[in-house]
Amino acid sequence: MNSRNSTSLDADLFTLIAKGDRRAFGQLYDRSSAVLFTLSLKMLGDREEAEDLLQEVYTEVWRKSVRYDEHRGSPMAWLITLTRSRGIDRIRARASRGHGITESIEDAPIADTQGHDPTPFDILNGLRAGIAEGNGPL
Repeated sequence: MNSRNSTSLDADLFTLIAKGDRRAFGQLYDRSSAVLFTLSLKMLGDREEAEDLLQEVYTEVWRKSVRYDEHRGSPMAWLITLTRSRGIDRIRARASRGHGITESIEDAPIADTQGHDPTPFDILNGLRAGIAEGNGPL
């Protein structure tokens, strides 16, 4: 193993995963699962559903890692975007089944997006702050 930080992600991991390298996949999971689980839990508010979402995300990563394009963003940004997208899909599915619908707009939580959708970096910085405060995964 090289001298990189144990939480850093390398685009080479995706190349190895695309070739079926289970060890590379394990390294990717070890280095990214805490951040992605925290994001999932914050989005969905349910530990079991967050775990299911993470399983779905990592299954997709295993099957579609060849689609990762390092010119479009960092590996962590791609994973966060994938997790966020699948989480939004689950929230929308919940809403279509009538779960989590507020009675009025005043009851809806206000997101601190400062007039824009949060970027993967905004999400990552928020997750890091939560982990540093002890609100991250155990």
